[in-house]
Amino acid sequence: MTTAGLSHPSKSRTGPPETASKQVELNRILQKLERVLVCFSGGIDSTYLLWSALNALGPKNTLAVTAVSPSLAKKEKEEIGFLLERVPAPHQWIDTNEFDNPDYIANTANRCFFCKDELFTKASAIAQEKNMTVVDGFNYSDRDDFRPGYQAAKKWGVAHPLEEALLTKSEIRELAEQAGLPNWEKPATPCLSSRIPHGQMVTVAALEKVEAAEDYLKKLGFSILRVRHIDKETAKIELSRQDFARATAQDQAIRTHFNSLGFKNIYLDLTPRTS
Repeated sequence: MTTAGLSHPSKSRTGPPETASKQVELNRILQKLERVLVCFSGGIDSTYLLWSALNALGPKNTLAVTAVSPSLAKKEKEEIGFLLERVPAPHQWIDTNEFDNPDYIANTANRCFFCKDELFTKASAIAQEKNMTVVDGFNYSDRDDFRPGYQAAKKWGVAHPLEEALLTKSEIRELAEQAGLPNWEKPATPCLSSRIPHGQMVTVAALEKVEAAEDYLKKLGFSILRVRHIDKETAKIELSRQDFARATAQDQAIRTHFNSLGFKNIYLDLTPRTS
């Protein structure tokens, strides 16, 4: 089956033999699973996995689910809607309730475990009803990172087809570009809660401030960025080095807007992290 509007693997230009063989292996893994529920965040990994599942299994055997909570930025939800027009898989929004969990709110270093545990709890229930296997976008490169969510996936028996096929992040981007996926270059976009330092309580109010601040910077044309909620009155803006001059040229406008959000102290950092 060919996904509408996008290239089929056999019709796209091929990458290096090793990468191409990994793509074949991914298709084999998915076909062996037969029916999959894809935890779809809108990032490049889960997008490529969803596209691959559609091609390998067809829409009748593929379902995408996306968690909705205060940690999902409104712009991200809009972008997910756009992606689903390009990768037209059956899809469900799932309301998750991690903010009802005191362990999540406490924001310790393993906060992501409680978020993923909530997602996989609900995704697994849906998958059981539909006789599907839950899969996510964990890839081979992710093995090098500290990812508490991986432990939640292990708890729930979530499969990782990209990792099993030994596909790295760079290879996934390459294959996604060949497939014509519109977000193949998209930077990592972790949830809004990642902007709150560990040990500081996660609140909806704090996330709303961060989201408003980042939306403002995006309207100014910045794309690779984070706004860290250091404390109630302090924000740290992380930008790429090439954007430094442009940011300093708009210093007054940025400060005025951030002040209106309640941030009195604003700092600029040129080493943006990916989490």
